[in-house]
Amino acid sequence: ASSNKKQGSDEIIKANGLQALFALFEKSNDLEVKAQCLWTLSNISQDTQENRNKIIATGIYPKIIDFYYQVGFDIANSDLLLTVVWSLTNLHSVKYNPLNNAQSSHALTVFKTMFFHVNDSIKLEALKGLCAISEQKNFVVLLVNLIPDLVSIIDGSNKLHMKEALRIVGNIAYSNEASHLMQSTLMDSLKKLLGSKEEYFLKECAWIFSNIAADGFINELLEADIYPRILVLLTHKNLKIRRESIYVISNSTKNGDCEQIKQLVL
Repeated sequence: ASSNKKQGSDEIIKANGLQALFALFEKSNDLEVKAQCLWTLSNISQDTQENRNKIIATGIYPKIIDFYYQVGFDIANSDLLLTVVWSLTNLHSVKYNPLNNAQSSHALTVFKTMFFHVNDSIKLEALKGLCAISEQKNFVVLLVNLIPDLVSIIDGSNKLHMKEALRIVGNIAYSNEASHLMQSTLMDSLKKLLGSKEEYFLKECAWIFSNIAADGFINELLEADIYPRILVLLTHKNLKIRRESIYVISNSTKNGDCEQIKQLVL
């Protein structure tokens, strides 16, 4: 099915369909028509980075941002707004190289605003977008004000939202901004999540702890009594969980002082 979709996208591109869709998107005054054009272009962008780049080359990116503000935040326009946020998320997909800083800045503004939308689907797409932006280290510092809200999501019950929030938090720690995380209740939230039976959550927790250890916050891990739980994960059947758990210990011994390492081994 995916190969058929790509073949269809290739045919549209060969027939100068990208330019035609962009022209219709730009000229139409009908919001639904504009949304359908954007939806089609976004689907094409999902196939390959080359396709994504060709769509960006049409000059549509600033027009998408304009469309976002044109749609507005009326709850009646939620479907249109979802299309816009979903499209931006696809264009900034973690599968591809980052777009330029100006484009990422515009997207970050959209994603941070939509992060607080009451519609769960829009919020999820905003989280995915923020996750992609958080892969760019120069933008991570602009996400730290969201940490309390990300922790609330991790404490929640929406697993799709939780997965994205965990990845964003992990990227914040990976970018040497763990000090901001230490000012929140994240450690308590992750400690609770270590009781989960879902392997994805266990792996993400271990990965976040390894990033925190790499940033030198060994005392915080000791005080939260994380290491006994990590030692249990070292024997987990899942290789990825074991690997991330090993990184926690490795980073802790690398960055800890003699007293801290002594507490680890005793």
